[in-house]
Amino acid sequence: MLPKTAISRRWRIGLPAFFLLALAVFFWRQQLHGLDQLPPELQTALQFKLGIDPDPPPPPCPLSFKLVPLMYSSGLRLPATPVHIDASSTKFYYSHPTFGASTMGCDQALIPYAEEFSWRLIRPSGSAATLQDTATLSPYFVPDVAGTYTVELLTCPNDCEFLPADFNQRFLIRPTTTTLEIEIEAGAVPPSSEPVLPPQEGKPYTVFEDLGDKCPWVTSPVFNPQYVTVDRWNGAQDYRLLEGRVKGSKVSRKDYFANHFVHDFLIYVEPDPDYRDLAAQYTVNKGEVEVEWEFNQFPEPVRPTRGDRVSVLGYWIHDCGHNNKTEIHPPVMVASHRARPIRIPPDLGYGSNVWTAGIVSQVWVNRNAGEITGNCSATGLVNATDDDACLPQSEDYSSNPVDREVTFNIYLPENPRNIYAEYGVEVPTPPLYYRAFNSFVEPRYAVREQAGVTWLEVTLDLRNFSGSRDSMRIEAGWIYPSPDNWDLERWELTIPSMEVHEHSDLGYPVDVGDWKFWLNTNNTGQEWTKVLDCDECVKNGLRKFSICRILGILACEAVPWRTGDASENIEHWLGPHLKLFPWQAFWLQANGYDSDQAFSDDVGTADVLMHPQEGEFESRSRCNSTWDSGCGEYTLHYSLNYVGGMGDPNLTELGQALYDTYFIDERRPPLQAPVDLPVVAWRDWNHPAQETPGRDSLPVDYYAEEYFPQQGPEPNTLAGMTNEEFQAHLAYLQENDPQELEAVLTQLKAEIKSMLKDRKTIGDQYVMLDRLQYAMPANVWDTYFSDLSYPSLPWIRGVPNWAVIALGVLLLFLLWILFRRK
Repeated sequence: MLPKTAISRRWRIGLPAFFLLALAVFFWRQQLHGLDQLPPELQTALQFKLGIDPDPPPPPCPLSFKLVPLMYSSGLRLPATPVHIDASSTKFYYSHPTFGASTMGCDQALIPYAEEFSWRLIRPSGSAATLQDTATLSPYFVPDVAGTYTVELLTCPNDCEFLPADFNQRFLIRPTTTTLEIEIEAGAVPPSSEPVLPPQEGKPYTVFEDLGDKCPWVTSPVFNPQYVTVDRWNGAQDYRLLEGRVKGSKVSRKDYFANHFVHDFLIYVEPDPDYRDLAAQYTVNKGEVEVEWEFNQFPEPVRPTRGDRVSVLGYWIHDCGHNNKTEIHPPVMVASHRARPIRIPPDLGYGSNVWTAGIVSQVWVNRNAGEITGNCSATGLVNATDDDACLPQSEDYSSNPVDREVTFNIYLPENPRNIYAEYGVEVPTPPLYYRAFNSFVEPRYAVREQAGVTWLEVTLDLRNFSGSRDSMRIEAGWIYPSPDNWDLERWELTIPSMEVHEHSDLGYPVDVGDWKFWLNTNNTGQEWTKVLDCDECVKNGLRKFSICRILGILACEAVPWRTGDASENIEHWLGPHLKLFPWQAFWLQANGYDSDQAFSDDVGTADVLMHPQEGEFESRSRCNSTWDSGCGEYTLHYSLNYVGGMGDPNLTELGQALYDTYFIDERRPPLQAPVDLPVVAWRDWNHPAQETPGRDSLPVDYYAEEYFPQQGPEPNTLAGMTNEEFQAHLAYLQENDPQELEAVLTQLKAEIKSMLKDRKTIGDQYVMLDRLQYAMPANVWDTYFSDLSYPSLPWIRGVPNWAVIALGVLLLFLLWILFRRK
């Protein structure tokens, strides 16, 4: 038996040693966990050195088979006019995991419904209407009285069975009844809400036969985007105007830090026929013109969304580092035209609280564009035929000039007169309303008409505009009132939380995401809202949106993001409630990126498109990326609550008389029937698989379908290329253009030295330097980067290493005193 003094001595030595060993193991695990998100080559190399055998990931999707019944109606919803039912979108959704030699994937399929079915029509009292074409999934009926008609579709009446060929499993779908209520009222024809364009002869896409002169870096894009104007640019008159329909928009998942202060906001535009010459005649951008503007120069309230229209004025360029596609990059003006409800001002004499369908245009002018034209460097925008002339400084401008007139078009919803004419009824054209709000210059308007289509031509004279940036709103539409405001509804959107499945952080120094994250919905006043902008704040698991009251870290309480009236002073405010006509859909889009310097990752896009109904829902994100641009993954939780209608307007005699002009009753014969075309124009990007959703359809998690396009891979950028491509570009420059190599690497080093001063992103910098050293030839690294010292990683997130050491020394001292007394 050991003497008491020996035991005491062992405790004095052993306990502190055990304490230090526990700390070492803890910090070691923190470092190892960070390897999960490293670039694969670097990750594999470090795992091999450390002897780590990573756990296999879970299957990307379940084995599942389900029926997705979708049914919608079209027509005027007036007596004696046909109402068409379409359930042809009904499908079976099948998903199953796939397993390869070293990879796992997910296959999904949408299988058209081809089983038995039957129809039933429940009529209001006094009606003798019957369903026609009931042997198809697209029947119709002609209502003969006002009231509620209920259409029922019974699918799989004798069960539907599915036996996958590759899996020993039997799926059985029981009989399912899908109902659709259709309210028929005597009254006027509801307004169309989507803009209509006049016929345009159009221009052909531009063919660029030889880009060698315009894109001097086309052979080697110097592992970063390089930008050059398509034509010689000498001043504001050389900007090009682009008009078209937005096919998608989002914040870029990553941009090269050497020519971006922050990431770009991207708009994918399908140009109108008269602007097709701005798109290049090749397949890389599929006839689209991309618009890019750093997001802090392009505020959330003016950003467009898919389905909107835009008028864009800016530099027309080749993006030589991205397959030489044509872009407007950067703009100096964007007008986002949205099909939204508008309120007719009382001073026009038609009444108060009068709402109708219209176009809301948000106009934004800004001389600043970010680093592409704010930093005269080799990676900025250069002038055509002069690759040494960065813009706009080389043309003696301190910022992007806007001293010119710009004319753009606001296309209106269908003239109600044209709608009635299709149905054989003659009515006059209603008055046209347009007005600017908060205008920094007074717009000039001209009403144009061609082939029965009316639109508004707007001219802004910016020659005397002395500000740096400003915005205005223009509302336009037909004055077309109704006693019930066309049943305009208000809906509250609430987003309390999201389940983060993969935060996509690099993992150094800790496994926590640095997210910049936006929500987008169609509520007119504030359609984009940044809901996360934080460092080391997103962990895997349930994340409730919250506010911390003390020092930003203490006394945190869950505060959901929601819409509401501005007078409510909502802390997490998504803007006003959604205002939707009964024929309009609700959408929700969420996207952003995990900010990891050169290795920022797309956190994925969650998107929803449905007709609004009360309830709690969720949407799983999806992501399209290459190995070197990882993907986050999450499920967004949201709810919709019906707030109520907008209330009836207080129509004056003038307003009531205008409505009576379009009323269908015994004074005017019924509209001619049958007419096949629906009056209300639906968008061409609906759910699922681009098909129109029914009013009563729930949002379905189609992982293979997307309503808001994602950003494609960019393998020719430093942020997106593989190590092999990186090394190949270095070798090319070493041999063919050593001066260019020196200029680019010198600039890259300056950017890295600047970033090393930011202690918040020290872990990202550590991985970036490791990646560069791993990919560069030793002689290149030694020449340009060997004097850069690696940042010291914090052992505990948010706590400097010196503080951890001081705490450890203090604990050891206290332990020494404690055992010394014994």
